[in-house]
Amino acid sequence: MLSALNEYVRVLAAAAVIVSVVMAVAPKGAMRTVIGAVSGLVIIACLLNPLLRLTKNSNFGNFFEINQREVQYDEIIISEYSNMLKTLIADKTSAYILAKAQALDVDCEVIVTLDDSSPPAPLTVIIYANGPRDIPFQSEMSAFLAFECGVAKENQTFYWDD
Repeated sequence: MLSALNEYVRVLAAAAVIVSVVMAVAPKGAMRTVIGAVSGLVIIACLLNPLLRLTKNSNFGNFFEINQREVQYDEIIISEYSNMLKTLIADKTSAYILAKAQALDVDCEVIVTLDDSSPPAPLTVIIYANGPRDIPFQSEMSAFLAFECGVAKENQTFYWDD
């Protein structure tokens, strides 16, 4: 690969030197304009030569297939990582909320859903509390969820065993 790049640079440099010499000795006028145009085409041909060689190579099509497979594999990895991250954040947020509920002496279950932002953030929280409705607990937990977890009050739901 490095030798091919080295050859490419040498050919391009040689073409540039030859074009410069030809342009330096070219007479002024219309002939110089024609020589300049032809020289430009020679430089463009030298620049595009590696691409022309690649299209003749039978492995050129395989390169794009391999590259496409790598992109698909990367997308799968990113998707799996995103799902793992969502699960981890939901579990940690649920554990944090449960710890607060236990500190307030309320036994409950918590369900946290996350938004699709990056990184995901808690969107809704549902609390299934055991026991009769406890208004002070609910108001304190609601403030906790809004302040600590960023869950708006309209996205908080409390269910009680009455």
